[in-house]
Amino acid sequence: MLRLRKFEPSDIEKLHPDVIDTELLTSVEYCREWAEYNVLHGPAYTALIRDRIVGAAGIRLHEQNTGILWAVFTTAMRQHVKSMLRSSRALIAILLEEFEITTLYAESRKGFAASQRLLEHLGFKRTTDETSTHYFYKLEV
Repeated sequence: MLRLRKFEPSDIEKLHPDVIDTELLTSVEYCREWAEYNVLHGPAYTALIRDRIVGAAGIRLHEQNTGILWAVFTTAMRQHVKSMLRSSRALIAILLEEFEITTLYAESRKGFAASQRLLEHLGFKRTTDETSTHYFYKLEV
């Protein structure tokens, strides 16, 4: 069972060596900056299994009731996909209501099919916008 607690920027250093998407967090220095930015811009949570950090996620809040979902998971999360999906759905629903978010965005690196499947399982729809490296997704409430 996943346990959630408030995300702390130092958590990213525990995630970094074992992330699923190795292109996301390329260096420990970048990880620290990325984590601090996310904490400053919205709610964020750390997922633990038996006191081991296995993931982190949050929403960067933007104007006009919008936000951007971010998440990073370790390879250990692959063994707990159903629990992660249930927890993610519940947390997203709570945060959408609490922060009055009507549109939530996410991006997924091309070639990272697991990320795209996860977003679709969470109810996101892929938009027609994309870059050479990323697809963009949208969840409307």
